[in-house]
Amino acid sequence: LTDGVTEAQVISLAEGLHLTTKFHIAAELGGPRELFDDPKTTANDLVSKHHCVGKTPLHLGSAGAHVEVVTSLLEQAAVDPGVKDFGGRSPLDDVEAMLEQNTGDAELEARLRTVRDKLME
Repeated sequence: LTDGVTEAQVISLAEGLHLTTKFHIAAELGGPRELFDDPKTTANDLVSKHHCVGKTPLHLGSAGAHVEVVTSLLEQAAVDPGVKDFGGRSPLDDVEAMLEQNTGDAELEARLRTVRDKLME
């Protein structure tokens, strides 16, 4: 999914969706990673629950098995891998649910397991 996704496209989507931020969209799409590493990005941007069910960018990147996004987010001091959404679910809970639902896609399963391992470090 990250092939061809630009920062301008992510920002355009965020402007049209009032229940999310560009960081949530980028995390869900798997990039661009530069948004998370940008010096202008604040801690509040990275941990925002400005999402219809209170997911953070880490929740969305984790459930999408976007290893690079998850790695980048976890490198930021403000990001808590144990944060809960409005339903009381952590990013690890979401990954475990995705692993249970996934059947037959070995590549996705491998990425989900890598994300799970990173969240448990």
